[in-house]
Amino acid sequence: MVFSIDDLPARMLDLDEEAVRAFAQEFGGRLRRLFCSLGLGVADAEALAVSCVTDIALRVDRFAPQGPGSFERWVLKLARVALVDEYRKHDPAEQLPDWSVVERAEVSWGKPDSRRTVAVREAVARLPDLDRDIVRLRHLEQGLSFAEIGAVLNLSEGAARTRHHRALAELERLLSGHPALVRRAVARDPLTE
Repeated sequence: MVFSIDDLPARMLDLDEEAVRAFAQEFGGRLRRLFCSLGLGVADAEALAVSCVTDIALRVDRFAPQGPGSFERWVLKLARVALVDEYRKHDPAEQLPDWSVVERAEVSWGKPDSRRTVAVREAVARLPDLDRDIVRLRHLEQGLSFAEIGAVLNLSEGAARTRHHRALAELERLLSGHPALVRRAVARDPLTE
């Protein structure tokens, strides 16, 4: 039986074994990939993903639906708490991973790369180093303003803005003239390198 992700919580509350199995299949691998991408080793990521799936399934009665996609956002929030706990358990002083990367990914976190993601990664990789840095600072890592980017890269605000504009134009050219794809993909794809 095929379930919509938004239908899973209600079915899980009804102790529907197929829904619990579908939840584990849908989110187990995604959580493992997410944790690996945020710095955990494969074994630790697998163990934490299994723990998260189990804990979330047991807490599903605490989920309050708030529209489409809210279940995925809730799962992501609980996964973040579990990851922070995992880091603090081993070394409370250790730098936590940059979760904002995941938050900017909206609900696409942990899914295998799409053709769009691969195309954007390849196009961004072909940019000159400075332009690639500007795109990263503006869209991928920190969402900096042009003034902040200029300060980081020792450029004027105007130079940062101009290079950014040119970088997006070059991405558009590399991605076959689809400006909407460029802006949407760069803004949403936190894994673009």
